[in-house]
Amino acid sequence: MCAARNRSLSAVKILLNSGIEAVGASLTMRDASGAMPLHAAVSACFPKICQALITASNKDILHTENRIGETPL
Repeated sequence: MCAARNRSLSAVKILLNSGIEAVGASLTMRDASGAMPLHAAVSACFPKICQALITASNKDILHTENRIGETPL
C-alpha cells in the first residue's frame, strides 16, 4: 500500500516480482478506509502503478468497493 501511495513504481515492481507469497495477499489488504493498494494508486493518479497492480491481481479487485462504495476505477 505504501509503495502505491508514494508513487514508487520501482518499489511496486520489485515487490510484485519478488515471488513472496505475502505480496500477492497484500494486493487485497485494506486500510482503515477500506481501500486496497489499487484504490491508493488510482487516487494518486499513477496509471503505471495501476496497470502493474491490475496485471498482478485477480480482476475482481476492479469491482471491489471501499467502505464508502467506491471501486478503484
